[in-house]
Amino acid sequence: MFISLRSKFALLFLAFIAVPALLGVIGMGALRAVNDPAQEVRDVWLPKLKIVAALNDHLSDFRLAEGDYLAATEEEERAGHAVVIARLGGEIATTIAQYRAAQQAGAAPTEAQTFSQFIAAWADYRESATRLMAQAATLDRQTVRQVYRDDTQRAYARANDLLDALTAADIDAAEASRDQAKSVYDDTSARFVVIIVGVVGLAVLAMAMVNRTISSPLIQLVAVLTRIAQREIDLPVPHIARRDEIGAVARAINIFREQAAALDKTLQREHDLLNQQRNFITMASHEIRTPLTGIDGHARRLERQAAQMTPADITERAGRIRAAVRRLTEVVESVTRAAQWEQERTNVRLEPHALAAMLRDIVGRLREEHPHRAILLTMTAFPRPVRLDPALFDQAISNLLGNALKYSDPASSVSVTACVEGDWARVTVEDQGIGIPEAERNQIRTRFFRASNARATVGSGVGLYIVDHIMSIHNGEMMIDSRLNEGTRVTVRLPLARASAAQEGLNA
Repeated sequence: MFISLRSKFALLFLAFIAVPALLGVIGMGALRAVNDPAQEVRDVWLPKLKIVAALNDHLSDFRLAEGDYLAATEEEERAGHAVVIARLGGEIATTIAQYRAAQQAGAAPTEAQTFSQFIAAWADYRESATRLMAQAATLDRQTVRQVYRDDTQRAYARANDLLDALTAADIDAAEASRDQAKSVYDDTSARFVVIIVGVVGLAVLAMAMVNRTISSPLIQLVAVLTRIAQREIDLPVPHIARRDEIGAVARAINIFREQAAALDKTLQREHDLLNQQRNFITMASHEIRTPLTGIDGHARRLERQAAQMTPADITERAGRIRAAVRRLTEVVESVTRAAQWEQERTNVRLEPHALAAMLRDIVGRLREEHPHRAILLTMTAFPRPVRLDPALFDQAISNLLGNALKYSDPASSVSVTACVEGDWARVTVEDQGIGIPEAERNQIRTRFFRASNARATVGSGVGLYIVDHIMSIHNGEMMIDSRLNEGTRVTVRLPLARASAAQEGLNA
């Protein structure tokens, strides 16, 4: 199922809208829960406490005005105090009416009872005070003071105590509402902390999702493209299985990688073909030179001695020229095969052959080509033939003998020794020539490498490289032992054929 990045971003965007909206609704409910107790304190208890405070003030003023009225000696002064008392009585009545209106329908029974008792006590006190003030003109001052301090004082004290109790009840209720508001506020604060943490967590989660699903995969794919550009073709491409645009990009990169790999293989084959052509030219020029030298030598003898030669001599020389031509043909064929060694070895024919006979033919040919050089051949009996390709083996031994003759003094001898070591045939070519510097012996098998003391002699540096590869094809090995200015000994080892295979080869 293909789910595009656009759809994923749309879902993420909706989540960013829905979650804060839900948290906002929760927050609004929490704010409402805070507002209700606070509004009760503001709209109910603060006005009631203000009314109660006003009642306290009015009641105290009324008591003072009563005392002033009773202490007055002049009728005019009493009349002024009577006006104040009447005004305060009206204000107290108005304030009581305001408090009654401020009471909630569901007010606490204790508050309602205390308020009713206060109203009754206030009525008793006012009645007692009014009666005393009416009798003040007929009673002596001592009696008036006694009544003021006893009867009206008790009535005033009862009303004042009930008003204090009402005030304390209202203060307790207001503080309870305040505490409730604080508790709700603390709870709401905790909720808002949770909301903030939730929003931050959602943002972090969204960033992690974007990084995991988009940013990190894109960075990985860019890294893969960079490595492909650096020809690291075999590395795996991640996120191919994803069913979105990232997966589509990954699959496109994988196709590009496969095409790049195919192109790289094609370029490598072209490079190998060019190397084969170059190696062929190099090896051909190296290997063909010796047969051509022999052909040229026989032709010069014919040219110089043609008048003195008999038909038999001419036939013999022509035979030698034809043998050199055959040798040249074999060399061209073997060099052609050698140029293909690193690509395929299917054309190599390893069959049982008599090693002694082949060595005699090779040494005999080299003696004819170099009549003034001493080439010694020493062999032991071989119980079994050797599995080899005749043309390649001829090329290998001829290369070794050619090097030995080329890099040694013409007056010195070159020896060829062949023997059996267990299941191996061992052939050693040894000279008394210039040798190989010790520091360069590890490089002597490298193609085109020539020792520093051999550069004055014509050569291409592929002779020992060819021999080493021929031995590898025959499952054999080449060993070199050389001493500077003393000579070089090169030994090749080839496996003997099995008894059954040797018999089949001899019968053939």
